[in-house]
Amino acid sequence: MAKVKEVMLKSLKINKKGMFVLIPFKEWLKIEPVLEDYLLSKSQNYIKSIKQARADIEKKKLHAFDLKTGKLTKIK
Repeated sequence: MAKVKEVMLKSLKINKKGMFVLIPFKEWLKIEPVLEDYLLSKSQNYIKSIKQARADIEKKKLHAFDLKTGKLTKIK
């Protein structure tokens, strides 16, 4: 069993001296969206886009996307 673990660590290029956690894939699928949301909330570009969207809402610069035609129409 130890040899199998050693081969897996080498093939994954994981530093054995560092700390790491192995979790079941099903659990990772639950965690990943939350982690992505957290990382996005810390992104400066994401924060800027939110501020810009809020400013557009105040200035009534809103557009609706029509899925059937594929066109944007200005919302008044």
